[in-house]
Amino acid sequence: TKAIDECDVTNLMTCGEQCRTCEGEGRHECQFCGGTTFLTVGNKLFLGGGQKCPVCNDEGEVVCPDCKGSGWVAKWRNEMNSTNLRP
Repeated sequence: TKAIDECDVTNLMTCGEQCRTCEGEGRHECQFCGGTTFLTVGNKLFLGGGQKCPVCNDEGEVVCPDCKGSGWVAKWRNEMNSTNLRP
């Protein structure tokens, strides 16, 4: 792809860009508890009373699956994702 051809490994800024999913944070709100730390599905609360959300371990956030927590994604990967292809 064009992004691979333009990548200069001596200047990593030419190879990657901020992750679009987490906006460079490396983490985002847990989709199972909505950041509340209590497991919910729709409007139904499944865990509460001091019990942790088993997905985020009571943090309310999870590591971004697209950048694996780095906040950066290779430009060629974003190109592939925009065409619905996953590497």
